[in-house]
Amino acid sequence: MEKETMPFCALALALVGAMASGTSARALALADVPPAVQRTITDNLAGRSVSTIERKVEGGEVSYEVATTAKEGEEWDLTVDEEGTLESKDVSLADVPAAVQTAVTTQVGEGQLEGMAEEFEEGKTTYKAGILSAAGDERDYTYAEDGTLASEETNLTELPPEVQTVVRAQVGQGKLEGIDKMLENGTTIYEGTVTIPSGEERNFTVSESGKLLSEEVSLAELAPEIQAGIVKEAGTRKIGGIDANFDNGMSTYEATVKEADGEERNFTISAKGNVVSREVKLEELSPELQTAIMNEVGQGKLEGIDQAFFKWNRIYEGTMTTGDGQERNFTVSAQGELMSQEVTLEEVPASVQSTISKTVGDGKIIEIDEVHALAKGTVHYTIEAEKGGMSVTFNIGPKGKVWGLDEE
Repeated sequence: MEKETMPFCALALALVGAMASGTSARALALADVPPAVQRTITDNLAGRSVSTIERKVEGGEVSYEVATTAKEGEEWDLTVDEEGTLESKDVSLADVPAAVQTAVTTQVGEGQLEGMAEEFEEGKTTYKAGILSAAGDERDYTYAEDGTLASEETNLTELPPEVQTVVRAQVGQGKLEGIDKMLENGTTIYEGTVTIPSGEERNFTVSESGKLLSEEVSLAELAPEIQAGIVKEAGTRKIGGIDANFDNGMSTYEATVKEADGEERNFTISAKGNVVSREVKLEELSPELQTAIMNEVGQGKLEGIDQAFFKWNRIYEGTMTTGDGQERNFTVSAQGELMSQEVTLEEVPASVQSTISKTVGDGKIIEIDEVHALAKGTVHYTIEAEKGGMSVTFNIGPKGKVWGLDEE
């Protein structure tokens, strides 16, 4: 569950109006914040002085928004969570990687760069640029470290009609705060933020075909069995946000909890209240599993591991970033055997490529998994696609034969 950040031009107004919304905020002095937060603020002042500190509580999460001023009067902001972890800080264009500088400069064109922020979440660093176009339109653009555009701010009227319909339904009697067009591995997802009538901000995501993918919910809204499952799995850990995810007609609930050391972990509960998966660390696994996972990662970077439960078996779902920046998923059995790995169309046999192209037609491929049937010693391919506004899943054997076609 990603934390939302504001366009640069809206930050000052948002701080003033925060008390009127469901997000509470309180002005503080440096001495009023926890020691860990004080240290992070001090370490990132770089000769500037603290102007204001706002303590914000949103969805049970506490953060501190700090405005600082340089001797020449320039103002820079930074955000720190309650454990002292730096979430974001303003930077100059010269401070970001060369690839990001090039991408931002190209996007600015004849317009003007209003500000930049370096953001940190789940071990990833991204760069947000506030850009005023030559036409006077200000928008935020987020870039990965390699300069790839990760998201861009958009508005309701620019969305496909089917997406607009879902967004309006999600907003209901609330207020739409913003929409970001998220770009990842060739897939487009729209992430919206709405303030519901109670004043609380909630996020939701919609596919480009107009399918609701997820929505933020509160624990109290859920069925008793789901609440019980979340509370049991959380134990003594603090429950943060909860997302209801909708996939192939099934609903699951992903909760974020905070460990005693401040580290966040996620787990997923089924509609019956059972644990579907939980986030784990590599070092918590057996040596055999660690070796199998790192063999799959190779020269790439391991992004995360989930321990999942499937038909009474434990499997491990890994996410990695390849050397060329592609994010891919893979699964390993509890014995360390490779069960599946995400591949590209170009990496599958020619006969499989041909069948995929014919089956998907003018639709869009979402994901291709090479699946290893360990008991049989065979390989097949599972494809997820979107076609005609519907989600399509099907399997293909190594010789190109299709089976298990499912349309939703």
